[in-house]
Amino acid sequence: MDQRAAAIIVAGGSGTRFGGPVNKVYRELDGKPVLRWSLETLSPLFGTVVVVSRPEDADLLAPVVAGIAVRHAAGGRSRTESERSGLEALRPNIELGEVDVVAIHDGARPFLKAALVTELVHTARLVGGAVPGYPILKGSGSQDGSATYELPGHGRVCVQTPQVFRAAGLLEAFDRAPGFEAADTASLIREHSDVDIALVYADATNRKITFPDDLE
Repeated sequence: MDQRAAAIIVAGGSGTRFGGPVNKVYRELDGKPVLRWSLETLSPLFGTVVVVSRPEDADLLAPVVAGIAVRHAAGGRSRTESERSGLEALRPNIELGEVDVVAIHDGARPFLKAALVTELVHTARLVGGAVPGYPILKGSGSQDGSATYELPGHGRVCVQTPQVFRAAGLLEAFDRAPGFEAADTASLIREHSDVDIALVYADATNRKITFPDDLE
């Protein structure tokens, strides 16, 4: 476990695109809630794990996090607001130098591998920031709702999570952009800081649960 690394798992959505009254992260995938898969991968690797969720989902969340030490933060009205909420839960630790790197992960992306996370954390400490993904053809999109854009030095890429950054630089970028909304963390960082971002290759198996068929 890396005591100076922290992870934020964003699970604050309402699941509108997925359909139904329950957020997709609480739906079952191979015998476990979708969110539980990410928790079991990330919790052994990080000294601190923050779960960002809607207060009204507290009863759904409680059995999902059972047996895993987590901090809680309230989900916002948007993805960026939820990320900001999770980061605020870590602010004291970052400002004291107790946390030097933060990973932000989508709770609806359950197929994450520990080896990828370790590489992302190592790369972020060296470079400033690291995102998982893979190059795609110009004009192409993603099938699971992942962000796609031009990443300097890498061309057009399909970008996944977790996205990992040195903690102080990440906090500073969010403080500079209190009302900014972005497709993903890296987009905010690119717009409001000069932090370098490296692409760490991750294949399409690190996909996001977006539609009901994704659970079949």
